[in-house]
Amino acid sequence: MSKTVKGVLVPLALAAVFILAGVLYLHTDTEAGTVTITLPYLHTSTGMVTYCMVSNTNFDNSTRTDNTTSDTTVTFKVMATERGAASQTTHTFPATYTPRSGVMQMYAFRQNGIYNGTGVQVVSLSDEFPSNVLNAYSGKMTITSSTASCQTITLACMQATTDMSGKRYVGYTCSDGTNILSY
Repeated sequence: MSKTVKGVLVPLALAAVFILAGVLYLHTDTEAGTVTITLPYLHTSTGMVTYCMVSNTNFDNSTRTDNTTSDTTVTFKVMATERGAASQTTHTFPATYTPRSGVMQMYAFRQNGIYNGTGVQVVSLSDEFPSNVLNAYSGKMTITSSTASCQTITLACMQATTDMSGKRYVGYTCSDGTNILSY
């Protein structure tokens, strides 16, 4: 089924756009399994930390053998920087710090690294940035799992100062090959 809008053919069977509670939702007919989260603004300053809670709301015991084994992989790439071209090197998270089925992980993007909720550095980004130079950057986090989608991998972020007073992080997107969500 198609509909013409001001001379433009819009295939309604392939895409539908809804705006729900401040979220742009685009649905297309392709397969999921990899979730890509684009974070448009991060910073190496100690006073500009971004905290993200990533939840894997799909609880599928068939994809893991125990509470520590994960079929989920997480990678991160610096896509652009304020001071020069980004290398776009893939940084892989250790399996113990991935949001396996039914688990939530907190990640803090601070200084030259990504840290978990207890302050352990999960990924070093020191190869991306010269030491002692403040730098704004954007990044792409990719989460892969047999059941990953933007409906099962959810994300909420805030930017905060060191005293945890902060603001809601906006402008990030989630895409999985089937859906594109903009927050």
